[in-house]
Amino acid sequence: MTRATVRARIGISLVLFLTGFVFANWATLAYLGSFAGPALIGGLAHYVGLAAALLLPALLVTASALGARALTPARTITPERGHP
Repeated sequence: MTRATVRARIGISLVLFLTGFVFANWATLAYLGSFAGPALIGGLAHYVGLAAALLLPALLVTASALGARALTPARTITPERGHP
């Protein structure tokens, strides 16, 4: 095997490893969220009412969407690409 082939195989292995790692983290957070979310909403509903407590997930989703929008890089005009 050539060096390029070995490097390509190592690169693919690393990508697959990191993909599995990222998926495992996502799955763990989703699983924990399935327990913590209802408990958090229920505890908050005890003090402020169910309607107000259900605003919490809506606010978190909105903040997450706006935060993702703010973190995306701005599109720039370059001579190679033309207008965005």
